[in-house]
Amino acid sequence: MKCKQCGVELEEGAVFCQSCGAKVEAPAEEAPKAEEKPAEEAPKAEEKPAEEAPKAEDNSQAQPQADAAGKKSKLLPIILIAAAAVVVLILAIVGFKALFSGKKGDTSTVVAYVSKDTLCVIMDATAKDPKILEVCDIDIDDDLYDLYYGANYVPDSLVRWSDDEKTLYFFNDVDSDGTATLCKVAVSKLGKDKSKNEGKVVEIDDKVKLDSLRFLDDGRIAYLTSKDKLMVYNGKESVEVEKDVYSIRTVNGGKGFLLLADATDEGNYTLLYADSKFETTEIDDDVSYIKFVTDDKVYYAKVDSETWEYSLYVSGFDGKGEEEICDDFDIMGTMTDTGFYYTESIESEENLYDYIIDPYESDDRNAVEPVSPNTSAGFVLSSENEAFDEYKQGRIKKNYDDALDYMESNCSVYTYDGVDYYYIWNSDNWNDYYYDINADKYYRYDSDTYSAAREAYYEDLDNWYAIQSRISLRESLKEYTFDPGYVSLNYYHDGKSEELISECAQVEIVYLADKAPMAVYSLPSEDSVEKIHIDDIGYAYEAYEQIFGYDANNKSGELFVAVGSDTDISLDVEGQINDTIISEDDGLFAAVVSVKDKNDDFEKQILLYDMKGTNFTLNEKFDDEAEALCAFKNGVVYFMKGTNSEGSEADLYVYDGKDNTKLIKNVSLYNDGIVYDNGSILCFDESDAVIYDKNGEQIVKLGYIASIYSDINRISDKKIVFYSEGKLRYYNGKETIKIASSVDNVWFNSSTGGTYLNIY
Repeated sequence: MKCKQCGVELEEGAVFCQSCGAKVEAPAEEAPKAEEKPAEEAPKAEEKPAEEAPKAEDNSQAQPQADAAGKKSKLLPIILIAAAAVVVLILAIVGFKALFSGKKGDTSTVVAYVSKDTLCVIMDATAKDPKILEVCDIDIDDDLYDLYYGANYVPDSLVRWSDDEKTLYFFNDVDSDGTATLCKVAVSKLGKDKSKNEGKVVEIDDKVKLDSLRFLDDGRIAYLTSKDKLMVYNGKESVEVEKDVYSIRTVNGGKGFLLLADATDEGNYTLLYADSKFETTEIDDDVSYIKFVTDDKVYYAKVDSETWEYSLYVSGFDGKGEEEICDDFDIMGTMTDTGFYYTESIESEENLYDYIIDPYESDDRNAVEPVSPNTSAGFVLSSENEAFDEYKQGRIKKNYDDALDYMESNCSVYTYDGVDYYYIWNSDNWNDYYYDINADKYYRYDSDTYSAAREAYYEDLDNWYAIQSRISLRESLKEYTFDPGYVSLNYYHDGKSEELISECAQVEIVYLADKAPMAVYSLPSEDSVEKIHIDDIGYAYEAYEQIFGYDANNKSGELFVAVGSDTDISLDVEGQINDTIISEDDGLFAAVVSVKDKNDDFEKQILLYDMKGTNFTLNEKFDDEAEALCAFKNGVVYFMKGTNSEGSEADLYVYDGKDNTKLIKNVSLYNDGIVYDNGSILCFDESDAVIYDKNGEQIVKLGYIASIYSDINRISDKKIVFYSEGKLRYYNGKETIKIASSVDNVWFNSSTGGTYLNIY
């Protein structure tokens, strides 16, 4: 669902637009997937004359620090090293999973589609005999698919409706560079004859950027050309009003514009405000992107191209009162009635060796390199009688005073390890003997003893090399310092910033509608980090990854809640926050927390709290295998567990306040789903959309649907218009009816109905 004022895709559960701050009449239901089309068009508003344009839609530039709202939160490390080329997120997911049902009576049954290169319109696809109007031939370059995320994807912005659904705006002759001819047609003027209908199509301009169409509140439209010219169309002609404009965003219900213009080589822009007459005021330069806007202020970021630090600013539209809120922010919550939370990086440095178990340091310091054994290593103590053969013994008795006298005259001297030996060869037993001159001892050389010494030497040598490697590793661990990624939690309200917590290890900002913002956080604690043995690592970065990396389980800490300016509200649990979901209507808050069991292993639990103001009381602790929260409706928690080995399927469970019940087996993890007001559920079995009743029994299989975001108008569980395998179909609660065949692309003006079921 998109904001009716500025057109930006709304975050889940938003009651205020994160971009312009406008109040949302019905909370948002869906978040767009990066790999699929944007979600839905804005709901229908009060009727206007046929030619009046809809309120604004804004597809703002891709933002490297855009608030996260969409797929299920992933486990991020408690400590992340600051990188020079990227902005590092700590364990935190910005956004809110308070998921509400769509606004009743605010759905639309109009649909536009392309069939056999013809643009067709149906004003009520749920009618018993829907009337198909062929508008005109339409040409879309096949290469456009490569520009927009792959084959068979056509941007949602190719077709747009006025709020009263009486005027259709569309792009024709769509080129692969993302430009096309902008057209409009009054639907009331269309008849059965396509050739006559084509004459009723008004071509506004060509070479228009597909995502640039914006609307003013007086019926005029604005758009950008391929040459970055800002044009305004008043219903009769287009007038150039500004050059070198990168993007435009409507504010104040289409009464004004924010422009990013004059692009620099570094990818920054001049931020301008333009009133309804397009008289511009420069707000600031070197602006990277806009975060969000309110009625009279714009919040925007500047990025340092060398350090990649993101500075957050606020200014009035008149360029006065410019203020730097923070000079290095990480994540930012959504604007609420009282303000918003943001985190700011804290410069800190820690030593990796402090997290290493190392019992060898003192022994390694005293280690001595082994020496290769020489011949004496094979010496075995012997005697004079054994050393001399019978012939030598005869000569000694006959010609010499004693054996030493014989050796002094006949034997060679060898020196081993500083000791002098006489060498004796015994021809009777073919053995070598040595006489230690100083110690007066005889030795026999034994090859087996020598081999054993050599083997022992090589073992000692291997151990020596291991010690040297460990010494080198130890030195690198001691030299390895890093920024642990701690952040401060800050609250911007009443025009000023308030630092709530000076140092957090883990933060998840939760959105509370119509109230002050809320966040869950933990504090840094070395004791909460499980150290690793030096034997289990080979190099310093490996140690860092094991201890503090993405998959590490060292993220535990006592968890606290902040609500507005109130902090240190304990959740009475120590662990790692993995996921949160909230239902303000029921006064309930649920969290998936990884905690240690009695075996010191991590397990996941869902904790359910009653909320009364700033008091959080643990209502229930259930399930030790829950993997992700999916939805929270009428006090009932939907969650997933039991993921298969391929990571493609899991089981959907429901907790009703008393029991956990497996509702649906083998739900596809590649598509999200819907919970309707009566408890019926739409989710996917592989790529087939299936509707189940509140007890998990299958009602109907709708068939292959590529995307729940773009290919289903899910009005209710008994009224669903959808696009499947080249056909436009309608399920009326009893049967599935084919509306049209040979359909290539479909655009619904509304896809509301039910509560968004976030299947991770």
